Amino acid sequence: MGGRVVIGVGNELRRDDGVGPAVLDLLRALRPVPPELAGVTLAVTDGEPTRMIDLWADADLAVVVDAVRAPTDPPGRRYELALPEAGAVGGAPVSSHHVGLGDTVALAGTLDRLPRELLVLAVAGADFGFGAGLTPAVADSVVPTARRVREVLSGHG
Repeated sequence: MGGRVVIGVGNELRRDDGVGPAVLDLLRALRPVPPELAGVTLAVTDGEPTRMIDLWADADLAVVVDAVRAPTDPPGRRYELALPEAGAVGGAPVSSHHVGLGDTVALAGTLDRLPRELLVLAVAGADFGFGAGLTPAVADSVVPTARRVREVLSGHG
């Protein structure tokens, strides 16, 4: 095992589902590259389980940034789940995709392809319809979520 990966899950053409890729875009744009991002793999995926598992399988640390459907919470609310909690999220999908992250974690565990540490940073979305652009509350969550990614990576050099 080795390395660190940050995975932005989502689709920029499904409104708030694009928050994961937006956070990754912000991290990629930082110049000069901050020390905590040196050597970190930054990847965007649509959330398909085998692609996510392939990205994190050999990692010491995987940070996943994704939008979630949380109809009772305000859009833009941020959540943080570590591996035990992320794996216990089975049942109904919590991500905005057809297969929930809990299911992907369970599959990775069965295949013995989990990262040593997994942290999920999720943002409650409001609009997952077709179109580009985040809703204002979700757009406001991009900078603090990217800041949290950098804090986590700083502690895992």
